[in-house]
Amino acid sequence: MYEAETYLDKRKIKKVYSVGLILFLLSIGSIFWANANWDAYTETRYSLKYGTNVQTGLAPILYGWGWAFAIAIPVIYGLMWLSFDFKNPSFAVNKDGIFINRELFKKTFLPWKEFDRIEEQDNGVLWLYMKDPAKIVSQQLGFRKPFLKQTYVKDKSPISLENDNDFVQINALILKYWNKAHV
Repeated sequence: MYEAETYLDKRKIKKVYSVGLILFLLSIGSIFWANANWDAYTETRYSLKYGTNVQTGLAPILYGWGWAFAIAIPVIYGLMWLSFDFKNPSFAVNKDGIFINRELFKKTFLPWKEFDRIEEQDNGVLWLYMKDPAKIVSQQLGFRKPFLKQTYVKDKSPISLENDNDFVQINALILKYWNKAHV
């Protein structure tokens, strides 16, 4: 079906999730530290702005930021996990077009006619510009749509393909078929 395809790199995902786990544990630790040391690192002052007493200092700051990260990290990483698809290729190419299953695109096949231009950067990275990104984004479902709309419709960002071992063959085929279609 596809001449070249690449799947998600589970090692990279584990690295990203281990960083998230460390940040989560640090935020939980800061909450416990702030609770244990509240009196020593907190000062109560009268705020003219709010017209009431407010608590300032290291403990309230760490407590607030700790809770913010303790809530945000699982939500963000949970949404990231929902976007992963380990059964299908994350990117594939054949003579008819490109299959994208990453960067919040879910199982989307784009024929060559959907691309306006393809640029190869000096470092070998490919930028794929869509003719009508609004049409393609409108076909996507769920929570992905606003993020895709911001990135590809409003900001007019290209789809970017790395120049690493996984993409050498894919990038070569993309350039080959793109040049054949636009000669």
